[in-house]
Amino acid sequence: HCSVRPHFKSHKCVELSRRQLAAGSASGITCAKLSEAEALVAGGIGDVLVANQVVGAQKIARLVNLRRHCDIMVLVDNPANIEEIDRAAQAKGVQVRLLIEVNVGCDRAGVEPGESALVLARQIAACEGLHLAGLQTWESHTLKITNPEEKRQQVLAALKLLTDTAQLCRGEGLPMDIISCGGTGTYSMSAFAPGITEIEA
Repeated sequence: HCSVRPHFKSHKCVELSRRQLAAGSASGITCAKLSEAEALVAGGIGDVLVANQVVGAQKIARLVNLRRHCDIMVLVDNPANIEEIDRAAQAKGVQVRLLIEVNVGCDRAGVEPGESALVLARQIAACEGLHLAGLQTWESHTLKITNPEEKRQQVLAALKLLTDTAQLCRGEGLPMDIISCGGTGTYSMSAFAPGITEIEA
């Protein structure tokens, strides 16, 4: 079963996000940046993914402050950033959920699949202020492919890198509850890929 975590950037309207959640199919709301997350939380949304890295002491403090009002989740791909979020969360007495962003071909952000992601998963699991929620990717490199069958094959190949990485982590007893991917241009294929738990379209 694959749930939807609809992206706030489509409408940028908190009321519409509330309606999406009320309709019952959405597991939470995705947004692109911290200020959007703050707007959603102020509007009473209780489960928000910032599908980006939150970097620097000031922004991390804002992220951690949101945790008292919302089950906030954020992407990470860097050990130093993980340490900073952990320190800030512990200082506030909260736990922040993290998804490791995995690069499956977009080449914009994320760690490489396999061992590189596993190293970060071990680090997060050892941190008191953090909760390892799973993995995330955006298979946007497939958007330019016009042949539907070729596109489907490329999407599935990219997402297999993600789900194989999840299995590697699970093999060490590391929790991988959320395997998140998919945008508007790929969700019709990504949602049916084996092992994917939610899409962000």
